[in-house]
Amino acid sequence: MSSGDTIRLVGTGSGRTGWIISVTGSTNNYEGNWAVLYTATDGGIDQTFVLDPEITEVTACAGGGVTTDRDTVSFELSIVS
Repeated sequence: MSSGDTIRLVGTGSGRTGWIISVTGSTNNYEGNWAVLYTATDGGIDQTFVLDPEITEVTACAGGGVTTDRDTVSFELSIVS
């Protein structure tokens, strides 16, 4: 990953799903918000983000919001050319 990259998060969830992209690893003196994305959707997501030039590494995770059964989630985080 290079500084200033554009990333894309595409995913599906079987119910209400929380999506998080957070800054991880070392950065180049980054002082901004450590969550690039923190949102919830009813099902899926397909969003792109241009990273701050000082961000050099991110990670993504997803989680369900049901209490009586399990949610199924599938997602991919990629660098857009």
